[in-house]
Amino acid sequence: MRTESNVPWRVLLGAALALVASSALAGEITLYEHRDFNGNTLTVRRAAPDLERTGFNDTASSIIVREGVWEVCTDPFYRGNCTRLQPGEYTRLEPALHDRVASVREIVGVSVAPPPVVAPAPVVTVPAPVVASAEARIVLYEQPGLAGPAVELRVTNGKLDRIPAYSGAGAAIVYGGTWRLCTRDYYRGQCADFGPGRYDSLGALNGRISSAELVSPGPAPVGVITTPVPAEGRVVLYEAPDFGGQSLVIDRRELPNLEWMGFMDRAASMRIDAGYWMVCTDTRFQGQCRTFGPGEYPRLTRDVDRRIASVRRVYDVYGAVSPSTYR
Repeated sequence: MRTESNVPWRVLLGAALALVASSALAGEITLYEHRDFNGNTLTVRRAAPDLERTGFNDTASSIIVREGVWEVCTDPFYRGNCTRLQPGEYTRLEPALHDRVASVREIVGVSVAPPPVVAPAPVVTVPAPVVASAEARIVLYEQPGLAGPAVELRVTNGKLDRIPAYSGAGAAIVYGGTWRLCTRDYYRGQCADFGPGRYDSLGALNGRISSAELVSPGPAPVGVITTPVPAEGRVVLYEAPDFGGQSLVIDRRELPNLEWMGFMDRAASMRIDAGYWMVCTDTRFQGQCRTFGPGEYPRLTRDVDRRIASVRRVYDVYGAVSPSTYR
């Protein structure tokens, strides 16, 4: 006697595909009841289409993303107002999400490459050119000269020591995208950006890399690209004091609207590598403006703290602020 299943084959196929997809992701996000990571918490390592089932619906006021890129939405089943969060610390959620998160899911994971076979050093030491690809990818080698075990990344990773094969980095090959390597977890500490190319040594960062952030996934020019400070100078804005949280690197002459970069009214500390920069509280360099010189500013004063809306390079430095005079 033949028996027939009441479950449609499409449902079974969908479940199988969902299981395969979820196994490729291994991220982690923690929701906090109150701001600044206080109150009750909920840690999620898999898709949660309806937080009502966990008792945490419309409760989160701050979030820490430890691994992967997560989409958080104000309605169940990833509907309503949705925002993608990179790994990092979000001490206060924006009003659109504050106490409104109803569903979360990871949308980008991390892959690990097996350690390569290390051959003896060749007699000819001229490196072969690295051809940039459209796919973001970086391989970190344990020792300078591209020696030792290697780890491959295709997405942002805020805590590299969670990868079993990772034991530090002294060299790298960037095949696609622009990557920011930092000495502390979650893109803090000393950082440098690397475009497509071969880096036989990471210089001052050798053996100190703790996190890697994909800051630009798009294709880049073919060949080795170093990371000197551009002629126009460079300023880095951080969303938390003491150079913590997410960051934004500005190395163009001007950026009249930080909303374009998703960094409007977020900067709480700042590092200027070169040049003098004017920051303003309104777009297109309006509102209250101040000019800063090269140096580190671990905490911004109230007049510009989390109020910066536009930034531009200036050449008239009369009255510019320096770290030694900034209070």
